[in-house]
Amino acid sequence: MLKDLLHRLELAALFFSVAGAMAMWMVPMSIILQAHSLESIRTFAFSSFAIATFISPLFVGALSDRNISPVKAMRWNAIGAAISIFLVGICIKTQMPRLLVLATIFIHALFYAPAWGIASTIVLTQLTDVPKQFGSIRAMATIGWMAGCWIASLLCGDGSHTATFASAIGWLFVALLTKELPLVEPPKTFAPLKWHEQLGLDALKLLKTVTT
Repeated sequence: MLKDLLHRLELAALFFSVAGAMAMWMVPMSIILQAHSLESIRTFAFSSFAIATFISPLFVGALSDRNISPVKAMRWNAIGAAISIFLVGICIKTQMPRLLVLATIFIHALFYAPAWGIASTIVLTQLTDVPKQFGSIRAMATIGWMAGCWIASLLCGDGSHTATFASAIGWLFVALLTKELPLVEPPKTFAPLKWHEQLGLDALKLLKTVTT
């Protein structure tokens, strides 16, 4: 009973941490870009997240579903998110060219986009009674999102690149947290997967079906 409770607390902490790390950058991003005279790339910055949401979960989701444990996928994705958002902060702080800033934002978006899906997979596969347990754990993500906004404000990151560094620390905490979670191995397949199936490219057939 106690062990199950502690495990659910770890899963709640995962949702809390992922949402907090996301919020520390995504919420003040527009104000940060404006404060550093980067208004001209704001539209493209938000668009990069839309493009990444279409591309990145396709590949990362396929890897975590078919090749590696979603816990390991979350760990490496969080590390990538931490490094990339740190580079965003460095580029903004040192007033690098706008295209370079935008490029680093897009790279971060590629790690940002699949994070919530992987975290949800981890939680849903490790709960013993999903209908009863998921709601309270999911609520921690909402609290984590609010906490991330508060942390960014307390660090005066609403219009400052310091929010990116806070977000990087948040992502590193997510990576460390995955060390405490049991690995969930992907389901075994009956036949060897082709390279395009391992990368999730077979999902594009579904998109073709919808658009025709």
